[in-house]
This record gives sequence, C-alpha cells and structure tokens, in this order.
Amino acid sequence: MKKQLLILLLLLSSSINLFASHAMGGQITAQHVNGLEYMITVKFYRDMNGVQAPISFTVTVTDANSLTSTF
Repeated sequence: MKKQLLILLLLLSSSINLFASHAMGGQITAQHVNGLEYMITVKFYRDMNGVQAPISFTVTVTDANSLTSTF
C-alpha cells in the first residue's frame, strides 16, 4: 500500500506540460450612449498558446417585456 501511494505521489508531482482548450475568461460591459443606443464592449482573455480567439461574438439583449434582439 505504501509503495502504491509513493508511486502515485511521484506521478502527480512530475512536471507535465498542459495546455488550455478553452477560454480563460471574459468581460462584457454596456455603456449608455443616447436614447436606446448602447456601446457594448467584449474583452476575451486567453492563453496565447491555447485556443484561438473568436472572430466574432453574438450578443442577445432581452428587455423587461421579453423582447429579444440579437447583434
């Protein structure tokens, strides 16, 4: 049992290169411009050696009356 635990600890502590296969995070902000006009900013955080950044984003906005707009 002790030998198996030692082998497991050695395997877990060995150095292995890992790469993310997903985005690390993001931030979406909306700033009121005028009337019903808003400026939406999307920040996308990722590892430069990991996944590719998306070319575009789809933003869906729903108002209090459940009316939906997609941009």
